[in-house]
Amino acid sequence: MKNKPLPNYRKKVYSLRWSPEIEVEFPEKIDINTLHERYDKFLGGWQVTTDGSLDNGLEFKPKKSHKLYYNSETFEEIREIFHLIKGHKGKVTKKCGLHIHIDAKIFTDEQIVMIVKEFIHKQRFIIKRFKVQKSRLEDMCKLLPRNGLSKVTPQIIHKVRTKDEWTLPDYPYFQDKHHALNILNLKDYGTLEFRLFEASSKVKEIKEIVKWLFEFLINSLERE
Repeated sequence: MKNKPLPNYRKKVYSLRWSPEIEVEFPEKIDINTLHERYDKFLGGWQVTTDGSLDNGLEFKPKKSHKLYYNSETFEEIREIFHLIKGHKGKVTKKCGLHIHIDAKIFTDEQIVMIVKEFIHKQRFIIKRFKVQKSRLEDMCKLLPRNGLSKVTPQIIHKVRTKDEWTLPDYPYFQDKHHALNILNLKDYGTLEFRLFEASSKVKEIKEIVKWLFEFLINSLERE
């Protein structure tokens, strides 16, 4: 009997849609509301919002209808966004973070569990690898709790995806999005949100982060 061929996870993962949330601070003399309106007018494919965690900042992310993939066109577009931001003296600071959303619609509930558990097992290495600030780990991107790991099951992931929130276990991971890997966006956007990365205005660094994420997903799935 022939062995069943292994799924080609690499090809599937690198074809996934992804999107960044880019946080940027501007000088105090900049009227953030006026700038917000200006960006809204000229950045057709991007959504610009204020962010309460910043002093005088904005958050940039592609609209749901604007699809980004791991290709040169996407990274060139992000480069142009940063060029515009720098024209208004915007820059990333220690208060800024970089959140990366990965489209998880192709993953089964069982595969989501595999990804979450792999992240929990490696999260100490991951935060060291990306030099995540302790202050962010205490607030905006907390480590995933190991206690209660057995509660992360395919059945519970299915409840999250189908917005059956009232029957979720009493477990912090299912009530708070502010974790290094947030699964609560599965219900509204169908994405896994990786919230731990420090902000960067260097497109090369963002590209390296996305590549690392895709490789992490591939390695997690190949453990099947």
